[in-house]
Amino acid sequence: SELGAATGIMSAIKAALDPDNIMNPGKIILPG
Repeated sequence: SELGAATGIMSAIKAALDPDNIMNPGKIILPG
């Protein structure tokens, strides 16, 4: 679907810009 493709593109862009996923408050892994 177009929505799925757009989501995949956004995920790819986010992965490129945010490889450590620091902009996703639901998945923050605190150091230590």
